[in-house]
Amino acid sequence: MSLPGATSSVYLIRWSRPSKKCGPAPQDSESGGDILPEVQILAVADVVEAMSSYRPYRAALGIEAALEEVTAGSETRYDPDVVAACVRLFRKNGFAFSA
Repeated sequence: MSLPGATSSVYLIRWSRPSKKCGPAPQDSESGGDILPEVQILAVADVVEAMSSYRPYRAALGIEAALEEVTAGSETRYDPDVVAACVRLFRKNGFAFSA
């Protein structure tokens, strides 16, 4: 079976976990290049979705707790532009995850 775009999707997913920022100038230590914008978006989206969703081992923490977490990590762990866009999406544009 052929999956269009599977290679690029796997690449993005592979790099989404370890690419949380470690300072003001994010670098991908293995390739020496900047962290892809898509990966920066996935990192923030992953945290927000994981914290705001129910897990078998804990209740959902809620969207506000998730947004506070990524806001607190802006500049250090997450790209500040990505965090600002995520917060705006939820708080100003009224986005909500479907149940």
